[in-house]
Amino acid sequence: MDLRPIERENWQVYLDELSKAIQGNYVEIEIAGVGLGDQVEEAWVPLIGLSYDPKEDIMFVHMDECERIIHEPKELVALFDRNDRVNSLVIKDSQGNVNTVKFRAPVLLESGRRTGVDATTSPTP
Repeated sequence: MDLRPIERENWQVYLDELSKAIQGNYVEIEIAGVGLGDQVEEAWVPLIGLSYDPKEDIMFVHMDECERIIHEPKELVALFDRNDRVNSLVIKDSQGNVNTVKFRAPVLLESGRRTGVDATTSPTP
């Protein structure tokens, strides 16, 4: 896995371009922090997009039915797989929390229906 820090002055453009590239993917958000422990906030929900508002210094993860807001982000790192595709983002906020945003492309079933289920694993009952 290749870690690539994204410079703050590029956050807005980077997230806008990434949003276009991964539109239709599913997202899982994990948050880890001293007072929080390690928890999954959202598990494999449809992603609408990512954005950064430099005036308010806020990052957004826009999902189908909810939104994750990260106030005063301090660091943005993209994790790339061996095929040079972004598979997650790590965002550190001003309180020291680490927000990990993981991406997964939907699998097209024979019926043409899209699902976030990984075709390589068996579904759980």
